[in-house]
Amino acid sequence: DRVAALLREGGVRAALLTSGSSSVYALGAPPGKAGWPVHVHDPLERSHRLSTVLLKDQSLSTSGNYEKFFRLDGRTYCHIMDPRTGRPVEGVLQATVIAPEATDSDALSTAVFVLGPSRAARVLEQMPGTAAFIVTDRKGPGRIVEIRWPGVRESSIINGKS
Repeated sequence: DRVAALLREGGVRAALLTSGSSSVYALGAPPGKAGWPVHVHDPLERSHRLSTVLLKDQSLSTSGNYEKFFRLDGRTYCHIMDPRTGRPVEGVLQATVIAPEATDSDALSTAVFVLGPSRAARVLEQMPGTAAFIVTDRKGPGRIVEIRWPGVRESSIINGKS
């Protein structure tokens, strides 16, 4: 957020800023475009896109269980802990959140991951300008939950189905 503010002060009107691999901030849009295209990849098959969203003056952050995890007694556990139980979160593979500020999208992606789809929907409905794309560990319907998500779903195209 601070870098975006400094760039604006310096007269920069368009830039895509990244903070590691989990957050981006879209300052303005590329010349002649509506926004910066940002892809949300499948946590189980990182080469597959699930959605593409156009960002303009917004941030997108993702929390997931696919890069940091641990194994114990033959089970794989997520590195994100549920503070209510003190145990690793189960049932959610990835939570991606769009918010006006990068600080908010980063914090909210972890909160949405921990809360799960139904509780996250209740929280985000109180927060204008936010949206979420949640990938659960379910098979088939219900695997992906969208909360005010502005992006285009791509999973059926990528998986060769129409």
